[in-house]
Amino acid sequence: MGSRYRLVIASDRDAGTFSTGNTFESFIVGHKIGPRPYEIERSIYTHSINIQENEVKGFRKFSGDLEHSMEATSERNHYNAKRKRESNEDGEDSPAVSNGGVDLSLLEEIEKSQQSVEVLDVKTLKKLVLSFERRLRDNIAARLKYPDQPEKFADSEIELHEEIEKLKILAGAPELYPDLVNLNTIPAILDLLTHDNTDIAIDVVGLLQDLTDEDVLDENDEPTRILVECLIENNVLESLLQNLLRLSESDPDEVAAVYSTLSTIENLIEVKPAVAEMVCERTKLLRWIIGKIKVREFDSNKQYASEILAILLQSSAANQKRLGQMNGVDVVLQAVAMYKSRDPKSLDEEEMVENLFD
Repeated sequence: MGSRYRLVIASDRDAGTFSTGNTFESFIVGHKIGPRPYEIERSIYTHSINIQENEVKGFRKFSGDLEHSMEATSERNHYNAKRKRESNEDGEDSPAVSNGGVDLSLLEEIEKSQQSVEVLDVKTLKKLVLSFERRLRDNIAARLKYPDQPEKFADSEIELHEEIEKLKILAGAPELYPDLVNLNTIPAILDLLTHDNTDIAIDVVGLLQDLTDEDVLDENDEPTRILVECLIENNVLESLLQNLLRLSESDPDEVAAVYSTLSTIENLIEVKPAVAEMVCERTKLLRWIIGKIKVREFDSNKQYASEILAILLQSSAANQKRLGQMNGVDVVLQAVAMYKSRDPKSLDEEEMVENLFD
C-alpha cells in the first residue's frame, strides 16, 4: 500500500525566508507499484520530516530525487503492466499463482468490505425498514401517478428491488426477528407477493426463503417461531400460492422462484408442522403438485414437488383423504408406471420415484 509523506517545513511566510516560527505542510502522495499503478491512498501518512533553515538545500535535493524516483516508478509500472499482459498471452502464471496461489488484490478487497460491514442490531434494523418503506411508498406513488407509463416508475422499482435485497441480511441475525415483527413490516413485505411486477414478487419469495432457512432454524427456535406465526397470520400461504400459480415454467428466473416457493413452504412446515394441513385447507397447493407430477418431462421442480407431496401426506390423514378425492392416487400411480420400462436417469429422478412410492 502506498504511503503519504508529510513534510513539515518551518517558514516565515511574510519574509519569504525559512525560520522556526510558522509551519506549512506539503503532502506527497505515494504510488503503488503493481497491476494498478498510481492508486492514490488517502488515509495514511507515515513520515513527518522537520526541516530547519540549514536543511532547505537538502529538502530541495530530496524533492528532486523524489521526482526522479516517481518517474522511474511510472516507467516500472508501465513495464510491469506490459509484462503482465504478455505473460497472460503466453500462458505464464498469473500473479495469484506467483504469490503462492493467493490473489493479493482480492484479499485487499475482502479486507475493505469487512471494514465497511455494519453491525446488525435494532438500530440497523430500523434503518433498513425505514429505507424499505420509503422506497415502497415511492413505487406505489409512481405507479398510481403513471399507471400506463412503465418508464416513469421503472427507477422506483429498481430501488425497491435493492431494498428487498438488503433485508436478506437479517437472516444472519434471527434474534432480531421479534423486533422485525414488532415494527409491523411483515404485512407490507407479503403484499409485494401480489405486485404487478413479477420480479418484485420473486424478490420477496427469495427473502422469505432466506429468513426461514433451515440453517437459521437450528439454533434460533423461538425467534423463528415468532416470525413464522406472524407470516401465517398475514396469509403468507395464500399469497405464496397465488404468486406460484402465475409463474412461468419457460422463464429461468420464475422456474427458480417455483423452487424457492416450495422451499419456503417446507421451512414453514419444519417450524410449525400444522402448516402441512393448513396449506392444503387454504390453498390449491395439493392440486398444483398433482398437475406438476402429471408432466412427463423430469426437472428439479418436479422432484421437489414429489418431496413436498410426501411431507404433506406422511403425517396427515386429512391430506391423504384430500388426495384421494381429487384422483391424486391415480396420478401418482401413472407417474410411477413410467419407470416400469426404464430406469431413472439421475439420482434426483430416482429420489422422485422413491418419494412417489412413499
